[in-house]
Parts: sequence; C-alpha cells; structure tokens
Amino acid sequence: MHDLKLAPKLRQHHLELLSNSVSQALGYLKENNLGTRDSTTPANFCNIFNDWFDLMNSSQSDSAYGTHKE
Repeated sequence: MHDLKLAPKLRQHHLELLSNSVSQALGYLKENNLGTRDSTTPANFCNIFNDWFDLMNSSQSDSAYGTHKE
C-alpha cells in the first residue's frame, strides 16, 4: 500500500526559502536600499511561515501562540 503525502515534492531546500534568515536578509536589503522593490511584504511572509512551521513541528502543546510561558 502507498502512503499518501501532503506535499510529496516539497523538500527541505524549499522550506529554507521561507526561513527567518531569508526574512532578515530581505530586511537588510530594504534598510540599506539595496533591493529593487519593497521587500517588507515578502519578509513578513517569510517570518509568518517560519513561525507557523516551527509551531507545527513542535512536540509540546504549550508552544502554541498565546500559551507559551517563559
């Protein structure tokens, strides 16, 4: 029997494009006027996706937003 995969062609290198590091790099480009267009929206999207992915990979239920205690 075959396993059904949610995203069979999605690999680790695809997810690295939506990481906090990419978000910071986009922010750097904007702050230093090195980009050719506004990078705020893509940077925010990368941050949101990164946080969502971390949350979905968390094995602890108290890691959900609003319930995490530091």
